[in-house]
Amino acid sequence: MGGIEGEAGFCLPNPDPKAIYISPEIKDQLKKVIMKSLGGDSVATYAKDIFVAWKLIASSVGVAFVIAVIYLILL
Repeated sequence: MGGIEGEAGFCLPNPDPKAIYISPEIKDQLKKVIMKSLGGDSVATYAKDIFVAWKLIASSVGVAFVIAVIYLILL
């Protein structure tokens, strides 16, 4: 019995690090499914949108800060 070690009625996997337990095609498909289920595509889209619009976001924060300071001074 190749790859089975032990005689206690159950088998243990062969700890050989060179042994391939999963094919590269299956590994790629599994990675794609996991990334899709965890929202990997949507998270990347959100990050890209923020990276593209960072100047607008920074200027909006600056304007909001200036308006808040003026409001506090007028109180």
